[in-house]
Amino acid sequence: MSATSILTISFGNLKSCFVSLPPVWASALWDQPKATQPGQVILKVWWTDRTGPNPGRRTTYLGWAGGSAQDPLASAPLSQQPPRDLLELDVEFGKALGLREGQQVSVEFVEGVQTAEAVHVEPATPDDWEILELHAGYLEEQLLNQLRVVYPEEILTIRIHHQTVINLRVVETTPANNCVRLDVNTEVIVAPKQRSTQPPNRAPSEATELNAASAPTTAAFPAFSARVLNTEDLPTPPVASATAPSVVLNPAAGPYSGLDVFLRKRDLRRAEGDKSDAKDAGPAEADTDDAVAVAEPLKGLWARAIFSEEVPVGHVAVGADVRELLRAERFSRLRVSRPAAEPLKKFKIIVERLVAGIQPVSVTLGKGDTNHDLGARTKAWLTTKVLNTHPLLLTDDLTVHLPEHTTPTATLKPQSVRLRLVPLASLQTPAIAPLHVLLDERTLASVQFEEGKDRIASKDAATASTTEPVPVLKGYETLMNRAARTVRDRLARAVVQRRLNSPVPGGLLIYGARGSGKSSITKVVAHETGKDREVLAYPIFVACAALINETPAKIKDLLISTFDRAAWHSPALVVFDDLDRLLPAEQEHISTSRPRQLAELFIDIAGRAVERQRIFVVATAQQQTGLHASLLNAHFFGESLHIVPPSKIQRRQ
Repeated sequence: MSATSILTISFGNLKSCFVSLPPVWASALWDQPKATQPGQVILKVWWTDRTGPNPGRRTTYLGWAGGSAQDPLASAPLSQQPPRDLLELDVEFGKALGLREGQQVSVEFVEGVQTAEAVHVEPATPDDWEILELHAGYLEEQLLNQLRVVYPEEILTIRIHHQTVINLRVVETTPANNCVRLDVNTEVIVAPKQRSTQPPNRAPSEATELNAASAPTTAAFPAFSARVLNTEDLPTPPVASATAPSVVLNPAAGPYSGLDVFLRKRDLRRAEGDKSDAKDAGPAEADTDDAVAVAEPLKGLWARAIFSEEVPVGHVAVGADVRELLRAERFSRLRVSRPAAEPLKKFKIIVERLVAGIQPVSVTLGKGDTNHDLGARTKAWLTTKVLNTHPLLLTDDLTVHLPEHTTPTATLKPQSVRLRLVPLASLQTPAIAPLHVLLDERTLASVQFEEGKDRIASKDAATASTTEPVPVLKGYETLMNRAARTVRDRLARAVVQRRLNSPVPGGLLIYGARGSGKSSITKVVAHETGKDREVLAYPIFVACAALINETPAKIKDLLISTFDRAAWHSPALVVFDDLDRLLPAEQEHISTSRPRQLAELFIDIAGRAVERQRIFVVATAQQQTGLHASLLNAHFFGESLHIVPPSKIQRRQ
């Protein structure tokens, strides 16, 4: 294969945006195991278009997933024609790119393509948008099976259940390169394509033109995804806003300081494509039955941005109030954006009491006191929070906690309530994020408060997250420092090593007798590397002893989900405690098929994850030779640490 080759376009029913290469090319790539992984082989294809409305050179970037293109003319019976070098594409995708059957194009391989952090796309038509909304879950699961490389202004043809085709246009990519690779960490943002409600032959009115001219824009505020830190972890926690939830950003994130931004928690199951905010927007419909409904988790939160150099790049810091509202634990991911959404001007607030049981009991004391009315009590509490210089920022479906309140006739217990914002005027444009308002003293005085139906507080909201205490070990300082330094060095240098194509160092094996403190040492190391600003490693612990009776299929699924979670939260530290019990060394007179099968699964899944992502693996075992020989022969663990319990004198010191 030369640097640049000439191939002939052939259309087939591939049902994806991948291409098939000539058999000679495919055979050469099959001998390279890494090349057969989707997204590893990317081709640059260009040609001269002389027939279109805008003649000139056209360039596209295509991915290969292992397919081989067979020439139908050469394979026909009694054919004497030598096989042609074909580049086979799906017929729908090829036509969308402007290619023709039998057209000759120039092809060359592209190396060093960066992985995209975010890709913004929009449906080609409102029909495509409506189909995408109906099958958003399927698209999230299957997008990477049909596509691995994109570039700005590309037209993508995505198949839903291998039948319906929708067209998407790539608007922009982050980073803004000629082309970018898609991975599980890439955020795909789909802009809605609403049907026009204006008659087609009617000229726009002056009011419509005025609204379009004055509509806010987000071009200067690109959305980004970041890991969550606690504001308490910062060396100097900033002063939070008294009138709004706060999010602390690094100045490199963009010109957000002092502005109101929208936060949405990103879940691992949504990594391959984030649904549009429009689907979750707007006020919820009122319940029509008499049953007590469960309060749904908050879909997003408007917060006020604060800048601090102490927040590492790629991270945001939020307080306990924001973490509780968004169910965002440390090292989870938040999407930060500034949608073109104005706060409501005319609205009312419905106050819904959050209760723990299915049948709440209301007891009214002092009926004549207005503070016993939940709406009036909520309004009175909000009045104490409002500052004219800094209006109070409220998000639709926000949960607030009313403190204990004493009246002349009764003492009202603390109460959690949910605030629903209901517009009193129709919205000019569809909401692209949950509604929000800015309350000052004058606005609050005129707002109508109504008491709504009770809601059952979700279990997630009622359950406080507990953190396992870090063990205190004496006499192990040297061993713990060495282990922590190994983890820190490997994770901190992973990006540089990957760019230099240097071999990825192996993991760390900690071995010692039962009860020597191996598990406790890993917990201390995970705690220290999780606080280290150079690493900030997300810890995952796997108890291998609990898996020894599971089937290989279930163990495989657990390994895949574990490393998917580690990649999502990376950089990550994955600890396999008592790995020798799951992958023991082969013994005479004992069947070796299961340990060998599990060892090969472990090496394959863990090896690929460590090679691609900032993930470091630590394992504990009683003996270095107690692990299966496959792990030792593959040099999966590049460093080992022998734990010898300290003596009484060392413990006293």
